[in-house]
Amino acid sequence: MQQIVKLMTVEILDADIIVSIDSDVVLVRAIRADTFLTGAGIRFYCKEEAIDDRLPRHVIYHNVARSLLGLPPAQPPFPDYIHMPSVWDRSTVLALRERIQHVTGRHWIDAVASRLHVSECILYGIFVDEVLGGSEGIVRTDSMLCHNYYETEPLSLEAACEFVSRISNEDFAIMISAKSRTPLDIRRTALSKAPSREA
Repeated sequence: MQQIVKLMTVEILDADIIVSIDSDVVLVRAIRADTFLTGAGIRFYCKEEAIDDRLPRHVIYHNVARSLLGLPPAQPPFPDYIHMPSVWDRSTVLALRERIQHVTGRHWIDAVASRLHVSECILYGIFVDEVLGGSEGIVRTDSMLCHNYYETEPLSLEAACEFVSRISNEDFAIMISAKSRTPLDIRRTALSKAPSREA
């Protein structure tokens, strides 16, 4: 459901750039429209050769995306396109949905909903890289602009504060995953101490 809703935002929002932010992410610095732009266009997150057999579900995401897009199977290592916040070009998402319908012969919602494991970020990334062969106005980066804690180990208050203190000067958000089971009061206290950008 979450993946389908995100892919539907291009019908709801009258904007060229679509930014999706999960509930675990907290904005700690000001953002503007140009936060998601570089000199040549919209940011496109890609971390090369980051996915292999140590991330079996991510490998499945790649295989499912390739099937939906009509691409032949491939072997890892794969690039990682999963990022938070997600930044998409609206026209590219529309073209992605049309491609799925053309390949599968089904409405894109039916095609995506028929798959148990789907990553909308990997679907978008593979479409940009392998179907479009890159795209004018979309610029690759390996920075999410978000300081992320994905581990499943809960953070103590001291550890959470130390993690937050390591936010880079370019990041505008922090994510401490709810899957870490870090208590909400610890997350809130730590996030309240996030440093502002350097002058």
